Amino acid sequence: MRRFFIISLAFVITALVGCAKDDIDTSANYEVVVNVEKCDFRGVTRAPRSEWIDGDQIVVVFSGDLSGNKSWAPYLLLTYNKANNSWAQNWVGTTANDVAQKQDKSLAAIYGSSGFRNATFSTNFKSLTIETQATVPYRKAECVMKCDQSEGSYTVSDNVITLNIPMTPLVSQFTIRGISLENDSWTLKCEQLITAVAGEIRLTEDGLKVQTVIITSNFSNGVLAYPSSDGVAFFAEPKSSDTKNYTFTLTNGTKTYTRTFKDKSISVGDAVIMNGPGECEVGEETNGWRRIQ
Repeated sequence: MRRFFIISLAFVITALVGCAKDDIDTSANYEVVVNVEKCDFRGVTRAPRSEWIDGDQIVVVFSGDLSGNKSWAPYLLLTYNKANNSWAQNWVGTTANDVAQKQDKSLAAIYGSSGFRNATFSTNFKSLTIETQATVPYRKAECVMKCDQSEGSYTVSDNVITLNIPMTPLVSQFTIRGISLENDSWTLKCEQLITAVAGEIRLTEDGLKVQTVIITSNFSNGVLAYPSSDGVAFFAEPKSSDTKNYTFTLTNGTKTYTRTFKDKSISVGDAVIMNGPGECEVGEETNGWRRIQ
């Protein structure tokens, strides 16, 4: 299922005066409307939810801005504010006025669950890499969904720029219900998964493409949870689509639980949703989780 989110942003900039192109007013103030078509993860165990979470971010790169002749990568960083249901904008190396005057009105984007707040942005002339500090356990500015240039576009009309960003999953989503990050910091381990702590928007012969960049080979060191609307979430890629058995270890540093999925095939774009462990003693089992510590 696809869900549509259309949010008008009240961000206005004072544009520089220049020569008009195709009747676009270069001295205008532009309102920016963000229209994100957020594709749901496919439910493997239960139906997933797909709301925006406070702090979610989208990095947008516009056509021509990774041309290979610049030593920096202009981009637009959008940050979701749940309180007022809006996206804050941070224009880096470009402006709405610059974008409005482009002939090729296409774009590429990466969506990150809970944002890229610990990320650094670097460019290699024809690519923009979004990454985080490599710590153990890994807390990722996870690149969860993507929009390639062949899919993303925008329009300019009456001094309004409308960004059209259809998103598709880059990874799989693992949600554990019934636990939260309010009082605990939960970590998940799984040898059958790999995780990307960086994503990349790269200029190719077919335009701007988005991909994950694998930095750590598996979950053996543990990955910290992200907040979710009904629990906590983790994002990863299966090592192999042929893998059928997955063993998860969940811990908050005080209590540790383990659970095994058998005969389950997980692919990129799937959502695995589990009820979290309940209160039990070491050696006991609740909701499929056995407490081992």
